[in-house]
Amino acid sequence: MCNRFFTLCAAATAGIALLLSGCGKPELVSQWRGRRVVVIDGDDGEWQNARHLLENENLVYGIFNDAKYLYLYFNLSDRTRQMQIARSGLTVWLDGGGGKGKSFGVRYPLAMTQDDMPEERPGFSGGGSGGRFRGGWPSGDPAQLSRLMEKLVGRHDFEILGPLKDQRARSSGLNTAGIEVAASWSNGRLVYEL
Repeated sequence: MCNRFFTLCAAATAGIALLLSGCGKPELVSQWRGRRVVVIDGDDGEWQNARHLLENENLVYGIFNDAKYLYLYFNLSDRTRQMQIARSGLTVWLDGGGGKGKSFGVRYPLAMTQDDMPEERPGFSGGGSGGRFRGGWPSGDPAQLSRLMEKLVGRHDFEILGPLKDQRARSSGLNTAGIEVAASWSNGRLVYEL
């Protein structure tokens, strides 16, 4: 059991490296949680002394583990990456073999839908018919991006992907089968915990 867990930790580290593939090959190291209490609630208070910065990505991350669980934390302030997450959702992939395979994933928040986009509004680009969303995408207006991100992190559904190809299960709560996930949006920062 312990060997399998630590293999999963190594796999999660590889999965995070894949998530951050645009920033080279960072060395990601998990810290033993010890007596520290980690509550998956989208608040980053318990991560104060466990944060690591990837400067080129404007990303702060943390990884804890104990004998039973793995805890992941991201704090993302890069607007381009935030829009990628709004468009496609955020998937964290884990590979039980410690490689780069995508055998098990958690997608949260889910990608925005057409209903998330306002009707034609100033500050939005794209628009018109034929696109996936009416009204287009926010064109850099922080208020529009904030409204979209608040909507996304306010949802209580996520997807579990795998282990079989194209297998997915949707959960309507933020705590399912031992998987907890939460995110928050504040002051232009997306805080994510898994």
